[in-house]
Amino acid sequence: MPEDDYRTRAEIQRPRRRPKLNGAHRYDVVSGHPIMFGDPQPAVDLGRMPEGGGYPIGLVEFAGRIMNVDDHRHVVHLCSGSVRAPLTFDLRPETEARCIADVRHLPIRTGSVRWVMVDPPYSPEHAEELWGVGDQYPTGAALFREVQRILEPGGKVAYLHFLVPKLPAGMERIGTYGVTIGPGYRIRALTIARRMHDAQGLF
Repeated sequence: MPEDDYRTRAEIQRPRRRPKLNGAHRYDVVSGHPIMFGDPQPAVDLGRMPEGGGYPIGLVEFAGRIMNVDDHRHVVHLCSGSVRAPLTFDLRPETEARCIADVRHLPIRTGSVRWVMVDPPYSPEHAEELWGVGDQYPTGAALFREVQRILEPGGKVAYLHFLVPKLPAGMERIGTYGVTIGPGYRIRALTIARRMHDAQGLF
């Protein structure tokens, strides 16, 4: 058989019409399906958790570099009663949060914040089992509506969760990074997103 007849399935099958996606997508060479978002990134190994809870050690600094934070005192931390920072908001009055508030309805002026970090409960069951607030669980959609409202145009958010969130109109994803504190622990996704400059009319 002539050498030219040795062709791969991908070469001989009719190319499928790919869906129109943004330039961050990549495609499987055989199926044509989108297989990942953005450039591949190694997981960020942050070592351990601090005593008393909070973000994994090193996460605030890592996210701050990606969001170009020039003063961490101006970062708003949501669902963050155990975080030691000037601008912390949490629903639970027994925490050391600077402001006790429902993060779905924040006492913050629209378009007044440059940077936000969020480490929410990962499910209503998680919120109820650990803190007894499952009936006030902030879904990703509710959280991002409120985050988008308080961010100034071009403002950024870092969102830590097991899921990569679906962003509302008017926000764009900068990147998603795997976060781990070592072997034996589940990997989480740190998603960095930005409020677009033309999102003012959404409020």
